[in-house]
Amino acid sequence: MNSTAVTYINETVRTSIQDSAVAKNQAEFLKRLKLQGMTLNDYLVIVFLANKGKVSSYQMMNYLEGKIKYAAAYCMLRKLEKQGILRKAWEPDEEGQHRNFYMITILGKIVLDKVLK
Repeated sequence: MNSTAVTYINETVRTSIQDSAVAKNQAEFLKRLKLQGMTLNDYLVIVFLANKGKVSSYQMMNYLEGKIKYAAAYCMLRKLEKQGILRKAWEPDEEGQHRNFYMITILGKIVLDKVLK
């Protein structure tokens, strides 16, 4: 993923958080996250996946680098998968190598909509 794409995603997430904070205030936004059983990091992953569609584990770890610890990232991804918010699939990449890919589910989109309202 190039730096322009990462910058765009980060700005999109930041704008989304700012818009939510302006609409209700940041405390209310965080309260809605908590009501959905989510943390801010969960939200960042869901928004990232919603914008990207399908992301390999490698791309996801690159995106999360510096935001949360490596081991915590995999725990978070497993938790979101168990909750049905995202799903993981073992698929070939462009070179034919099989990799784990993460995608947002319909439930994930519904949860994201609830948080943003």
